[in-house]
Amino acid sequence: MLWIYQCVGIFGHMMYNVNVDTLIAGLMLHAIAQVKVIDSELRNLKRRNCHPDENLKLDKCLRHYDMLLNYVSVVQDITSVTMFIQFSVASGSICAILCSLFMPKSIRDLISVLLYMSAYAFVMLLQIFVPAYFGTQLRYSSQALVSAAYSSEWISRSESFKRSLKLFMLRANTAIFLTGCGLFPLTLDSFTSVPTAFQLITI
Repeated sequence: MLWIYQCVGIFGHMMYNVNVDTLIAGLMLHAIAQVKVIDSELRNLKRRNCHPDENLKLDKCLRHYDMLLNYVSVVQDITSVTMFIQFSVASGSICAILCSLFMPKSIRDLISVLLYMSAYAFVMLLQIFVPAYFGTQLRYSSQALVSAAYSSEWISRSESFKRSLKLFMLRANTAIFLTGCGLFPLTLDSFTSVPTAFQLITI
């Protein structure tokens, strides 16, 4: 009876983890897709002859960008604590696994530990790699918006158009990224700092 209870409980917990991890990845993918849409809209700002208001398309892009910033802020509020706990627990688990490799006294014990722990270590690495990868993609995509704005046909536009575009470029110079409780960015730089943390522990 206890075995059935444990199986059902572990399965439910596993499904909960899968749902939360894929939800966070999906929210980040949606933000990346919206950045790419804004990038495409900016690059395709072509001047039309006899167009009564050339600022309309730019205003639409700027409103879209403002909505994206609000969306990312909401995602940050929802996922900040979760990602902090996930990164902390996964990093601690990886460090504990690496420390356990020093414990075996024979080659046979080492091989058994490697076989037992390698799959768990891979899952822990994957659990923090996915949000770090998407966070890096979001950061780089948002930084590319400055180049996209500069690639539009802005030279022959009105002064108000140029002023709006310049203000947008000043804001877009600050990359969009998510953090774990404001302590570390969700990027591949944070992911690659896990071995550094292990080196500090071993010292």
